[in-house]
Amino acid sequence: MMILSAFLIVLALIPLICRLATRAGFVDKPEGRKQHDSPVPPLGGAVIFTVFLAFMMMYGVLPWAIFTARGLILVVGIVDDAWELNAK
Repeated sequence: MMILSAFLIVLALIPLICRLATRAGFVDKPEGRKQHDSPVPPLGGAVIFTVFLAFMMMYGVLPWAIFTARGLILVVGIVDDAWELNAK
């Protein structure tokens, strides 16, 4: 039941966050190495991470190593989407 609840919350939040990101101009534009045809809001991972974190905290299961690793990957991904970092 917990997994279904988390899935439904993510399913409801992603369109809302995508609209807000589009209005704010935080979109990934199709240029260079990008393969999409129109601007895409890059915040799906942030929504999934936030819901994951909330459920882990609600159920009292929050391994800090996993949280830290996933948080670092999320931050690097968001920074890469905002400023297009190179692989190094």
